[in-house]
Amino acid sequence: MNLLFWAGLFIIAVAAGLQWWHHQRSKDRPQDDLSERTLTLADHRDWPLKPGTWSVSDVAFLTATDRIRAAVRIQIDDSAGRRRQKAMELLAREIYRHTEVQAVFVEATGNAEGPDLYLFATDGRGWWGQEMISTAAAGPGLISRRHR
Repeated sequence: MNLLFWAGLFIIAVAAGLQWWHHQRSKDRPQDDLSERTLTLADHRDWPLKPGTWSVSDVAFLTATDRIRAAVRIQIDDSAGRRRQKAMELLAREIYRHTEVQAVFVEATGNAEGPDLYLFATDGRGWWGQEMISTAAAGPGLISRRHR
């Protein structure tokens, strides 16, 4: 009986160690390959951009000890400011929904006046984890901040 107890305890300890190792290892790697998911955004019922007028040019996952963030650059051609903003918001929310990030930053290029920027952090801690911002948008003629 004593041997069975120690064998069971050893198996539980090894399983817990493997779980911890897997969790730590997954923090250091990008969470997901977004190439297939971003291509299906055009099929999303709320996607405001026409096919062929946009492309995701860069996706980077940045990890810290307690915060995983995603930075995305999207090229948007021939689109009004409100549609650009809606596309950035939807893209940030979809990335958040399909990965384990706490904050998503989207930069939309292709506007002659300059890039549009959008920050999405559902926990309300902003990009660095210390601000009190859940969403923020800035661009030519558009600056808004929404706090918790």
